[in-house]
Amino acid sequence: MWYIFIILIKLILSLIITIWATMFVRGRELTETEIWIILIVFLWLYSMGVI
Repeated sequence: MWYIFIILIKLILSLIITIWATMFVRGRELTETEIWIILIVFLWLYSMGVI
């Protein structure tokens, strides 16, 4: 049970860092579409076991 909880926290933190880093590089807020694209790519990579 704890293992699932730790993986979930790791996934959420990585996602927040990814979105924040993208906003920082772009120098502006992300649009909702860009956030969805990042989310979908992130979940796809996670399901493939890359992250």
